[in-house]
Amino acid sequence: TERREYQFNDCDIRMGKVYYKLEQVDYDGKITRSKVISLDRRSSEVGLVAVYPNPTESTITIDINVATNEGGTIYIMGVNGMVIYQESVDGQGIHQVTFTTADLENGIYYVRYIDCHGTAVKSFMKIK
Repeated sequence: TERREYQFNDCDIRMGKVYYKLEQVDYDGKITRSKVISLDRRSSEVGLVAVYPNPTESTITIDINVATNEGGTIYIMGVNGMVIYQESVDGQGIHQVTFTTADLENGIYYVRYIDCHGTAVKSFMKIK
């Protein structure tokens, strides 16, 4: 009987199409679900756009928006600066790179993307 307003900022949003559905649970246990809505996310950001999920147990996805056909290079590094993984990204447009983290020790790691426009770094945490 009481109106509630809320908001949620999805800070772990992925590139491309994502889907959302709300579920409301009343105090009496009654559940109401909304329709599924979709959002087709195109980034105006160039370079390293996102690293998710964060924290992660088994994999991360890296979203790169390459501005030129020259592409760039992705590096995954430990806190000591040692490169664990390296991959070239070629061709203009949005690229998604998936990396398996299952064999990594728990801790903080860094994703570095370098192209002709510069360098960008984002961190992620490996758990379990």
